[in-house]
Amino acid sequence: PLNLDRLSSGGEYTGIPEYIEIRTHMEKETTDKLKLIARQNRFTLNTCVQGAWAKMLSVYSRSDDVVFGVTFTGRPVNLHGVNSVVGLLINTLPMRVKAPPEQDLMSWLRGVQTFQTELLEYQYSSLVEVKRWSEIHGATPLFESCVTFENHPIANRIQELDGCLRWHPGSTIEGGAYPVTLLAEPGDRLGLRLLYDARTVRPEVADAILRHSYLALQEIANKPDGKIGDLSLLDIAELRQQTQWKSGDQGESEPADTLSPLQEEIFAEAKSPSGAGGLVEQVVIKACGRLREEHF
Repeated sequence: PLNLDRLSSGGEYTGIPEYIEIRTHMEKETTDKLKLIARQNRFTLNTCVQGAWAKMLSVYSRSDDVVFGVTFTGRPVNLHGVNSVVGLLINTLPMRVKAPPEQDLMSWLRGVQTFQTELLEYQYSSLVEVKRWSEIHGATPLFESCVTFENHPIANRIQELDGCLRWHPGSTIEGGAYPVTLLAEPGDRLGLRLLYDARTVRPEVADAILRHSYLALQEIANKPDGKIGDLSLLDIAELRQQTQWKSGDQGESEPADTLSPLQEEIFAEAKSPSGAGGLVEQVVIKACGRLREEHF
C-alpha cells in the first residue's frame, strides 16, 4: 500500500536493515477529544489510530482498499493460566480496511473495531500460513507497514504502589520486520513513533507519513460527524503549495526567476507524464522535506 518501489531511497533492498525512529505527540485537547469520541461510540483509542493509518495508506496508495499489519499480545483472556506463561507471545496479522470516501466516519470506525475483534479469534495464526491461504504469492508481501498500540497497564499499577518502586519509561531504538511501523503510546498526550527502514524510505517521506498520520487523527477528532472523504491530510503550508502547483499546471507558469527552488522542482514534476497523476502526493513529499525542521 505504501508503494515502496516509488518511495524508496534509491538503494537496493539488501543488507542489514537500518531503522530510524522519529516521534511526535498529539495535543492534550485533541487526545481528550479522541478519547471522548471512542467512549461515546464504543470503540477504543487504538481504533482511532488504526483508522487514521488506514486513511493515510488510502491516500498514499490511491486505493480505498488497504492492508496493514496489527499486533496482538497472543494472550487470549479465555485461555486459563495464560498470564503465568513466561515469554513474548505477540503476533502480527494482516488487517484489511476498506475506506470508501462516502461512508460515515463513526460507522466506519465501528466496523474497524468489529473486524479487529474478529481477528482476536485467529491471533495464534502463523503469518506464513495466512499468506499461503491468501491470493498473494511469491515475494510480494501481504503488507508493508504495521501498527502497534503500546498499552502497558502495569505501569499505572506500579505508580499507585506505596514505597520506592517507580516506573520510568525508557527510550530505545527498536528493530522491526517491516519497512514502516507506527507505534502509538496512550497518555495525556497520545504519542506517535514512526520506525522506518532507511534502506527503502527516505527521511522526508518518513516525516510526511508521520505528519499525515498526526493530521488524520486530528481530523477524526475535529470532524466526528463527517465522512471518510472529509478527512484532509494537508496542513496550511501544503494546501498553499498545492494551490500554487495547480495554478502552474493549469496555465502558463510564472517566470523561473520568481519561483523558489522547491516550486521549480514541483512545476517540473507536474509537467512530466509520471507526475501528472500524483499532485497531492508529490507536493506532500517535497514540501514536507523542506518543512520537517519546522514541524518536528
